[in-house]
Amino acid sequence: MERLIRKEAELRESLSKLREKEEEAEELERKVLQLRSELNALSERKRKLEAEVKELEAKRSNLEKVIADMRRAVLSP
Repeated sequence: MERLIRKEAELRESLSKLREKEEEAEELERKVLQLRSELNALSERKRKLEAEVKELEAKRSNLEKVIADMRRAVLSP
């Protein structure tokens, strides 16, 4: 009987530890979801910024061509 009581106490302790681990796992899962959401937002922001940089580089290239054409027009006889 005493052995059964000890075994029951051990099982209760193990169950308590298991519940703690489950709570920790759930908290970690929430953190993972939050971090994934943040990563998705940052990835979208990066994509938009890369598109903006590409657009600005194209505008700069066009302006450089216009400036070069204007210089040639001014310098040609």
